[in-house]
Amino acid sequence: MDIMMMMDMEKVSTLRNEFLQKEKGLSIAEFVYVMMRFVQSSAQNDENWRLRNLSETQLVANLCELFAQIDINGDGSMEWEEFTSFIVDTGLTVKNHQPNSIQLYHHVQWEDASKHSTFIDHIYYFPANDLVALVESCSPFLKIYNVNCELIRTIKSPEGLVQCAEHLPKVPFPFRLEWAVAPASCLLPIAFALTESSTLFSAGVSGIVYAWDAEHMEERHHMGGEVHGRLLTRSHDDIVLDLLTVCLTLPDVQLPTLESLASASMDRTIRLWDVHTGKHKQQLDGHAKGVRALAYSPEYRFLVSAGFDFDALVWNPYVDQLILRLHGHNNSLCGVEIIPDTPQIITADVDGVFKVWDIRNFACMQTFTAENMGDVKNIVSLTSQKRIVAAGKKLVKFDYEKLENPELTDDHPVFIALYNPTSLSFITAAGTDVKIWDARLGKLIRVYRGLSSTDLTTLCLDSRERKFIIGDHVVLNHDMYLIHFAGGNIQVFDYLNGSHMKSFAYPELGNRAHAAEVTKLWYCAEHMAVISVSWDCSINIHDERDSERGVLLRRLDGGHSTDITALSFSYHLSLLASGSSDCSLQVWDYEFGRLDATCIGHVSGLLSLHFLDPFPLLLSSDSTGNLCFWAMRPAVRFKGKCVFRFRNQHSAMGTASVHCIATHSTRRPSSPEPPATSDTGIEREPDASDFSSFLVITGDDKGFLSVWNVLPLLMRLAAFDLRPLAKPFECANAQRNLRVDAAGMVRKARNTPEWAAYAARDPLTSFFFSAGMPLVSIDNDEEEEEGDGSDGRPPAPPPVSLVRRWKAHGDVVYSVQMIAEPTSLVTSSFDRRVKIWSLSGECLGVLMQGGLDPFSSSSLSPASNDEDASIHHPWRFSVDYDARERRKEAAASPVVEDVHALLRRGERRDLTA
Repeated sequence: MDIMMMMDMEKVSTLRNEFLQKEKGLSIAEFVYVMMRFVQSSAQNDENWRLRNLSETQLVANLCELFAQIDINGDGSMEWEEFTSFIVDTGLTVKNHQPNSIQLYHHVQWEDASKHSTFIDHIYYFPANDLVALVESCSPFLKIYNVNCELIRTIKSPEGLVQCAEHLPKVPFPFRLEWAVAPASCLLPIAFALTESSTLFSAGVSGIVYAWDAEHMEERHHMGGEVHGRLLTRSHDDIVLDLLTVCLTLPDVQLPTLESLASASMDRTIRLWDVHTGKHKQQLDGHAKGVRALAYSPEYRFLVSAGFDFDALVWNPYVDQLILRLHGHNNSLCGVEIIPDTPQIITADVDGVFKVWDIRNFACMQTFTAENMGDVKNIVSLTSQKRIVAAGKKLVKFDYEKLENPELTDDHPVFIALYNPTSLSFITAAGTDVKIWDARLGKLIRVYRGLSSTDLTTLCLDSRERKFIIGDHVVLNHDMYLIHFAGGNIQVFDYLNGSHMKSFAYPELGNRAHAAEVTKLWYCAEHMAVISVSWDCSINIHDERDSERGVLLRRLDGGHSTDITALSFSYHLSLLASGSSDCSLQVWDYEFGRLDATCIGHVSGLLSLHFLDPFPLLLSSDSTGNLCFWAMRPAVRFKGKCVFRFRNQHSAMGTASVHCIATHSTRRPSSPEPPATSDTGIEREPDASDFSSFLVITGDDKGFLSVWNVLPLLMRLAAFDLRPLAKPFECANAQRNLRVDAAGMVRKARNTPEWAAYAARDPLTSFFFSAGMPLVSIDNDEEEEEGDGSDGRPPAPPPVSLVRRWKAHGDVVYSVQMIAEPTSLVTSSFDRRVKIWSLSGECLGVLMQGGLDPFSSSSLSPASNDEDASIHHPWRFSVDYDARERRKEAAASPVVEDVHALLRRGERRDLTA
């Protein structure tokens, strides 16, 4: 529940004194105490009835969540400036980061083939039958067009010139004269309007608005009453140019719709009338010249008017209040349209200049026109076609740029997708944009556009999942006098509102984080640090604790000779591993930056790395399809050795290279997390037998996901003392500041017989094993103590077996993440799609920028050969929202006690005052 949406934000300033009483800001208990009183006062408002239905525990839990959202760095205190900045940034998010509901309009290269003897005075769109009608100046004809603006019928009036037109849906005789009513008081009607109650309104040069029974064409009444104490002799003092029915609904109140009629006149006023009684309700004054067009948005409850002024005016029709003027046109306006179910306002002037406005923030999103446009008299929106038609001497069409690929997650390859359990959302990155998706609905909810001047390359979340951190590509920019680089940046953004928080920019690197593309980022949650690697062959460790800037702690140069392409970190081992396109795989001590191991064996570029915590093992993949397990410290004998290797072999398609790796393990119920003790009270060494399963999930360049059972391998490696760690390696000073030239360490590691043998290897070999390796082979010939089935004992399981494989994407799988709850996977691919899977290979949903098809019943099974069969799959990613809320309430219980103590203290102060 978003508690910010339920608070009376106009009264937030009353909290200022409460914040200023604490110089160092409010603690979480103090914040909840202050906000509870404020929120409870807001609950007295009828519009905030939901607040009154919250229990105390629920309210405290929601306020604790609000505190965590605002206290983005987790320092445990909140100041007034921090609180107000959050409110402003969150408000801007609502306006500026909505999914891309406003595209661009473009001129359709099309010529109006119908002949117009004079100017087109009026053009209408009748959505009930999807037809267009137009009235020409001084013409007895009403011309009917289809939505492609092709003339299909011309109707001649037997009673003279046609002035205006309206469609009567209940009349079953199209294109045939039914009535001819022309009372003397209603000569030359200019505008019609039809209500849901079958009342037809007409108005014209007389200034009087008439109400008619649309079924029998009998006059009911005309609009009148009093304005400012003056009895109206007619509805307006000049010609009425437009009529519009306005359905006023009160927000959050279950009342019948209040239908009103708005009329616009050359007397510079807009008047609202009761459609049933004809009585005047209110008058909107603000135009300096005549008003000629009206539009209304029932969703946003705004009325927009356009006239001979150069500005369009936005009104609140509930009260006679002018909200603002839309400036930008340089001539009189001829029309205004509000596009249903979108935040678009379209205005047009007589010069043929159109402007698109965002109704959420009234920003001008586009200005467009067409060559040789000529004067424009009127415009109309064809909602079924997402088209604007301008009418003057001819018809001109402008079409809305439709979302080209609504079934895709993005128009660019999606290089990463992550699940955020804190906010129950997914985050995806592609091009220069980051998208946030509602995990409960699979719906796109926010788009943070243009986060970098160059393409994004990598992304990670912070430990609290309140921020996201991005790295970008580097491009060389040329101008007349200078050549300079753009990119190589690392930036931090607020996950909730997309506001820029800080950059990792260092003077020695030209105020960038790296001198070349940032290829991988890894967040060290326990140390609040970010590890980055780059094509500049360096490894950086940044302190992320400072709220204003990133701090470079350690920089390792010279560890690789070409682009670093892979990175992994293990808190248990206090190691980080880096892999390069030059086939080198180096393992570094996290605290000191020392080279802990050089893993010799790969003969092709490294693609992915993953530590198998809590085991002292590193899994690597290369471009020839090898998957290699390397022993790590504290296994001194085997450290840096490949203890097992297998290939990602497809039976029909050969070998596929693995680009991403994830793991999923489950412990036996009787095996607690280490350190554990035996029955005698002695601390027991953890073992692979503590696990009931250990799976490795890989995504490859052919679009397949594979699930591998590696538990038998881990069981066998226990014989070589490669067991899970009982406790993590100690890192005494995670903030150590060092600059390390690693070139000497790498040269020393290569001055060994093992490296000499590697350098002299057979050039056709796909991998090089050091002497005595691997410890476990695929065929298990050396495992003589294991049964083979011939003596009645069950055959030994293979060290690594393929549990399941399925076609997940149409191209290379870029990322795979294991989701703990519910147990599932999220994957992204070069095919521009993000999908969610069960471990059995069932598609649980596809993130689609055009929205989901809730009525689809198609399904995708692992056996399906069509990777696109899941495009219209219904969303079945099930999030236990109630369980999450219960956990939040349980976590908030200590705060409840602290708040009660503050309440008692406040009551005592009141008694002694």
